[in-house]
This record gives sequence, C-alpha cells and structure tokens, in this order.
Amino acid sequence: MNGDQYVDFKEFLCVLYTLSNDSPKAKLQLLFRVFDIYQNGVILPEEVKKIVKDFFHLLGKHKSCE
Repeated sequence: MNGDQYVDFKEFLCVLYTLSNDSPKAKLQLLFRVFDIYQNGVILPEEVKKIVKDFFHLLGKHKSCE
C-alpha cells in the first residue's frame, strides 16, 4: 500500500479483511491464528498491545479498509 514493495503487518490485515468472503466466525478464527504469534492457543498481553496499536494505525491511515 505504501509502495515499498514489502507487505507489513498493517497492510496484511487490510488485505486479509478486504479479500475474505468467509463468515464472521471464520474471519475471527483466522485472525486469532494470525495474532497468536507464539502459537500457544492464547493471545498474550503483549500480542494484544501490538494488535490494538496496529489496528488504530490501520484505521487512521487506510480509510479504504473500512
């Protein structure tokens, strides 16, 4: 999206949400797997902080994802 020829986390989230035709439950399951960085079946506080920060950044810069 920013033209640097790399897909960062925020760009990935935007594309994932935009292109997914899955049910809301399936989207949540996919997002949980993406956010579970340590793949331990739980999302830890530091993972939540990263997610919230990236979502707010995403919403602020990429209004086309709404």
